[in-house]
Amino acid sequence: MTLPDGCRLTLEAADQLACSEALFNPRAHGFEKQGLHELVLQTVGKIEAEHKKELLGNMVLSGGSSAIPRLGARLESEIESISQSLSNVKKVVFEHSQRQYLSWVGGSLLCSLQSFQTMWITRPEFEEHGPSIVLKKCY
Repeated sequence: MTLPDGCRLTLEAADQLACSEALFNPRAHGFEKQGLHELVLQTVGKIEAEHKKELLGNMVLSGGSSAIPRLGARLESEIESISQSLSNVKKVVFEHSQRQYLSWVGGSLLCSLQSFQTMWITRPEFEEHGPSIVLKKCY
C-alpha cells in the first residue's frame, strides 16, 4: 500500500482483515457500537416501507474506508444475514472506482446549488448567534 505522501506500507493479511472486521464487529475490538450493517438496517428501519426496497437496492459506498477490498460484498452479505423481514428485497451496494472522492464531489455539487447558498453560515453570523444559527438558516 502506498500512502498519500509516497511512503510504502506493508500490512500482513491478518492486520488488513482486522481493520475491516472492526467495521462489522466493533464489539470484538472493545467498542460498544453497532456494526456498519446494523447501522444501515437501523437507518432503513426509520423510513416509510415503500422506500425501503429502493434504498436497499441503491446503497453507495464513499469515503476512504470504502476502498477496503470486497467491502460492498461483505456489507450486502451481512445485511442479508440479519434482515429476514427484507429477505425478498435485493440489496445492491455500488462501489464507484473513485469512491474515495465521492464525499468531496457531493459537497461541491451541493455548494454549487443556488438553493443551498441561502443556508451558508458566515463566521460573523456563527460568532453572533452560536450553533443555533444552523436551525434558523437551515430548517
